[in-house]
Amino acid sequence: MFQNRVPDRIKQIIWNDTANDPYSKESVARRLLVYFDYMPFMSNGREIVEEITGYTLKQQVKLSEKNEKTINNVMRYISKTDGSSKLLYERGSVEQQELQDTIEYIMQETLGLTNDQYLLLKEGLKDSNI
Repeated sequence: MFQNRVPDRIKQIIWNDTANDPYSKESVARRLLVYFDYMPFMSNGREIVEEITGYTLKQQVKLSEKNEKTINNVMRYISKTDGSSKLLYERGSVEQQELQDTIEYIMQETLGLTNDQYLLLKEGLKDSNI
């Protein structure tokens, strides 16, 4: 069995984004593409996705772009959370840490993430350029 090289934080974003209709052709293709886009040694991954879903290479590229846009949007929301708590703190709202914790909890709920998933994504920001 191969080792999963897809970061859990990335998978979770796409799983959440496709949760309303997880068995649709598009959702299955987008979830499969998460694996193949992050596993370059699976050079025939696109052929497998086409065989399973019927999406052509051109259609898969659009779905991969949709995945990337979704991932970037979620990461951007998380990165802006720190700034919003600092702004409210400067206005004399509440204690900084309490405020930060509250805003992070609200973002977790808004994005449909558990605390662990949110923290993984937040940690991932350190490795990205968002």
